[in-house]
Amino acid sequence: MFSHNKDSFEILNISRNASNAEIKKKYKELAKVYHPDNTITGDIQKFQEIVKAYELLMKPKAQPIQYYYAQDPIYYQGKWSSHTNTRFVKNTTFMSLLAGCVLVISTVHFFYFQSSHANLRYAADQHHLRSTIDLKRARTEAKLFGNENGIKRVLNHRLNEFRKQE
Repeated sequence: MFSHNKDSFEILNISRNASNAEIKKKYKELAKVYHPDNTITGDIQKFQEIVKAYELLMKPKAQPIQYYYAQDPIYYQGKWSSHTNTRFVKNTTFMSLLAGCVLVISTVHFFYFQSSHANLRYAADQHHLRSTIDLKRARTEAKLFGNENGIKRVLNHRLNEFRKQE
């Protein structure tokens, strides 16, 4: 199988700026030595590794990707990443502070949303309570003084309350 610790250049034991002819020559040499039919030095796993490295280097579209990832220690030292060789942040104190800040901000936001939601519900309840009281007063005054006088008194009362608030 393909080694995760070596890139294609190291497997074929060639320099990174080797030409296609040099790659092909080295591949043929190693293939003769490690071919499974060779009873003395044959090694099927090593042969498969060499074939895979040769294919990666000879494909024109895969070659730039191989050049890039072959130099990336995160890529070739592990399957996907190395937890001991972090790529972006090495300071655990910074990451701890960042996580703490995110936690504090999200907690404050959560409680602020809860309190603002409670305030909105309280304001809506007060509005409904005032509307209910106004309707009862309007019905009572409509029975006593007639519909028009009751409506005028309720509207005047409400307008006076709004003027006091401003």
